[in-house]
Amino acid sequence: MNLLKVFIVAVAITLVNGKAYSEITLEQVLNNPGDLKLNLEYAKQQEEAGKLKSTIAALERLNLLYPQNTDLKLYLLSVLTKTDSNDKILELIEEMKKNPNLSADMKEYLDKTIKERDQLSKDKKDQQLALGQKLTKGWYSFLDLSYSQTNNSNIEAVSKTGYFYNADIEYPNADGTIRRDLTYTKTASLTIGNNIDENTTINLNTSLTLNTERNSFHDDYDLSSSTLSYSKSLGNNILLPYFSYNKQNYRAQPDLYSRMVGMNNKYIVNNQNSLNYGFILSHTNYNQKPSDLLLYADYKSNKTSGVHLGNDFLLTPKDLFNVKIYVKDIEAGASFDSYTNKGISVSYSHIFPVGVLKFQADRENNAYHHIDEDINSTLERTDKPRVYDVSFSGQIKNIIPGFESIDKDGNWFFYSDYKINDVNSTVQNYSTKQKYLTFGVTKRFNLVEYINYAQKSF
Repeated sequence: MNLLKVFIVAVAITLVNGKAYSEITLEQVLNNPGDLKLNLEYAKQQEEAGKLKSTIAALERLNLLYPQNTDLKLYLLSVLTKTDSNDKILELIEEMKKNPNLSADMKEYLDKTIKERDQLSKDKKDQQLALGQKLTKGWYSFLDLSYSQTNNSNIEAVSKTGYFYNADIEYPNADGTIRRDLTYTKTASLTIGNNIDENTTINLNTSLTLNTERNSFHDDYDLSSSTLSYSKSLGNNILLPYFSYNKQNYRAQPDLYSRMVGMNNKYIVNNQNSLNYGFILSHTNYNQKPSDLLLYADYKSNKTSGVHLGNDFLLTPKDLFNVKIYVKDIEAGASFDSYTNKGISVSYSHIFPVGVLKFQADRENNAYHHIDEDINSTLERTDKPRVYDVSFSGQIKNIIPGFESIDKDGNWFFYSDYKINDVNSTVQNYSTKQKYLTFGVTKRFNLVEYINYAQKSF
């Protein structure tokens, strides 16, 4: 390969025949399009000045005039490989490979260049995905049907001590309290969107989730949600305003309705590094029902405001590191349910051929504004959640041999997750530790063909 680089440089020098030119203008070149030496010297001067577009333009003009000059094509190829002009590179290589007199070494070099460009293209797509950049234009739509099971080690959040306060008196947890349980979750999610152009996307997602427990019913619910988002790229910024609405209907708890509006911005520093920051404003209402086990639902109705600042760093095309800090203020109907949340989240993801492995750790501090005298009239409540999470997800065809024969498009996905939620609180009622183990599958149905059909019909 070093010899080939030397050869390319030697070709360029030989083509200009060693003749020295003063600085050549574009006007001179355009007035003498057939002067090979003059045009090559102009291309060389432009390349030395870092003006690769002008260099390529000059060499492409010469290539049209001298289509049989292999040395000229090789010089053009060496310049193109310094740019992102992948289509031009592949087109030029295909043109060169049609030459019946091409040497075996040159064919090997061209084939190797194709492989290198394919790998660079794949790495760039991985970088774009990791940094949140868009890849395609036009309409997209898909329906995801998901099913998962979660094993919860402490479904009713029993305190670590086994005791709890009520009206300043300490009581032991009831003997019949359910600890470990299985949760079954079924979700249908519909997404419709349009990449209007390379810089603009509008997206609508609506979903319905059914959650049931095997032994308990405390967290049985159905959840309907919708999110409308708009993404706009302005320079190195990707702005994402959004609005969402959720309705959660519990069997044994107050129902809740929430509305949220927010804005995120991702600032792309370079291909490896991006900053992201934003804010949220939400309003959640709890609706008391006669059958609810918990009273005073309006105490928990709240307004939330928050901000976050984070950094995504692409260590390699397959390794992403993220750190985020955030602050939220929750103003509830009852002052003892109001608190300020501060936290930091750190995560690392690695892309394997069979899926994405992700590690995440969150540390938070929830400082409640007032004492809940119905629990303990002397203890100020501060919770310190610590969350540790390991997940692995990907396409099923990559982990099950032969599955590709029935899923050529890769529309079956798997998801596995192990999470520990460890909370230390100044009020022992809320000092809990829960472990979750989740396995899930998703089948995706791409619906963009139906959208295209509808467009043609109308």
